[in-house]
Amino acid sequence: MGLNLECYRDMNYSNLDENGEDDVAGILTRLCKKNNLPYKYWVPTDMEIPKWNLFGLGKFGLGTIYNGLVYHAFQVRDGNHHRFINKCKKILKSN
Repeated sequence: MGLNLECYRDMNYSNLDENGEDDVAGILTRLCKKNNLPYKYWVPTDMEIPKWNLFGLGKFGLGTIYNGLVYHAFQVRDGNHHRFINKCKKILKSN
């Protein structure tokens, strides 16, 4: 997820704490929609454990890869850091 400062300021919103309904990415997506700001989804192309709906685009979850390029382990603060570490080791081993 990328966001420039100008876009963030245009949202006129400063609290990005998860709110029970959305995580930070969900909050930012809703704010872009609400403020008619441009946004683009990177679609999950693979994942280890599907968990959540992605705005009608399918599922995403633990160990999601977006557009075949970006890996997101998710929930690392909840003890899921081993997914990220294992993915890094696998990538480094293959190079």
